Amino acid sequence: MWKIIAEIILKFRLSLVIIIGVITAFMGYHLQFIEISYDLASVVPEDDTEMINLQAFKTLFGEDGNIMAIGVKDSTLFELGNFNRFRALADELKQLHGVNTVLGIPTLQRLEADRVEKQFNIAPLFGPILDSQKSLDSLLKEALSLKFYSGQLINEQTGATLLLVTLDKEVINSENRNELIFDLVRAGQQFEDITGIQTHFAGLPYIRSSNMISIRSELTKFLIYSIIITGIVLFLFFRSLKAVFFPLIVILTMVVWTLGCVSLFGFKITALTGLLPSIIVVIGIPNSVYMLNKYHHEYARHGNQIRALTSIIRKIGIVTLITNFTTAVGFFVLVVTDIKILAEFGIVAGLNIMATFVVSIILIPALYSYLKPPSRRNLKHLNFKFIAGFLSYLDFLVHRKRTLIFLVTITIVVVSVIGLSKINSVSFMVDDLPDDSPLIQDLQFFEAQFSGIMPLEIIVDTGTKKGVQNLKNLQKINEFETFLDDIPYISQPVSLVSFIKAARQAFYNQNPNF
Repeated sequence: MWKIIAEIILKFRLSLVIIIGVITAFMGYHLQFIEISYDLASVVPEDDTEMINLQAFKTLFGEDGNIMAIGVKDSTLFELGNFNRFRALADELKQLHGVNTVLGIPTLQRLEADRVEKQFNIAPLFGPILDSQKSLDSLLKEALSLKFYSGQLINEQTGATLLLVTLDKEVINSENRNELIFDLVRAGQQFEDITGIQTHFAGLPYIRSSNMISIRSELTKFLIYSIIITGIVLFLFFRSLKAVFFPLIVILTMVVWTLGCVSLFGFKITALTGLLPSIIVVIGIPNSVYMLNKYHHEYARHGNQIRALTSIIRKIGIVTLITNFTTAVGFFVLVVTDIKILAEFGIVAGLNIMATFVVSIILIPALYSYLKPPSRRNLKHLNFKFIAGFLSYLDFLVHRKRTLIFLVTITIVVVSVIGLSKINSVSFMVDDLPDDSPLIQDLQFFEAQFSGIMPLEIIVDTGTKKGVQNLKNLQKINEFETFLDDIPYISQPVSLVSFIKAARQAFYNQNPNF
């Protein structure tokens, strides 16, 4: 059978190369439609209890990860000129497409009791114009008396404050996400340049965007480095630019096919699917090395180029088929998992590993059939003394030192099992970033000043209609809030009770004692 396959490939090699070229162009066209996923929750199965609860929460209350924070800590912020620039920053952020609201000291709203109409009205604390430091200090003092915002927007002990920017979920889940985040960061950095007051950024939209940009950059570097290193190794081994160029054509073709498949299947680039191009490089290069080595070996034996090319298909084809097939099956197994990104990864990896076999078994013999036969210089690697000596030593170990091999293997396995037992599971969202990363440093700022910025939502279901209006239930919620507030790494919670307290303070003329 492999003899017939070899004859077909070499007879119709031009047509097959053109077909592969057309498929590559088709896949390349679809690369423009590929999207990056920013959804960190896709690592959890959809039927998981916590995922079901999360989706129920979103249905009731909307998107949970659409708030970005800009934090500052500098006493000069409360000088008239800098504060007016801080207000201008808040106004600029409001104008950005995709920003719903901006909450911070400059945009503070207060409740005012209207005893005539028997209702509460909302009014801005700061008027349109601040023309003196005295009036600013007076309003800041009043802002600090509004207990609803204490611990949320203002850290009374350190003077740190922040702007909370609520983003449109349609925008942050679209291709315009990075542009919006970039505009927010640019506005904050411009404020920093003008005032000299350092700004810090955090929030799920910012972290997700920064993470994926970082991952995309690292994966691109990884792919480029792997191709360069592979090319250098091929050149050192085969001493021929052709032996570098044509295997890399196979690899680059398969990289295009892989990413094209991601787009065609409607998948997105995640931390896992982003690894696929590099995996294809690792798996595809051995196919080319097997074939080139066999080609050189056969040609050195009898000097007939076509016969040598036929031999690599007949003798190496079955070897690469088995290795690629077993590898592909290993990835296809991931399809049965409940984790979405693992299943997507398994489908694309399995299909393209098999496609790598097909492309390499066609392109390598077909392309080399149009080239001159290898020269003596290209065949020198067949007589490397170092490799021959190393293989002879392995042969000696296998046949003469079997007991030693078993003992060493058992020792390594035992040590590995001990190490396996010491593995700890962590769930930090940014645990893969270095400690000196600007993102980590910004998060540490918010942890120190506001006990963190990551959202934690808790649903309280009283089980009865309007049960939350029951005084005993409100008191229980208040007790629970107090418990949460005593936990060092949780910031002061906000609930319906918080708004009732704010209304009570407003009713008593903003007296903080109420």
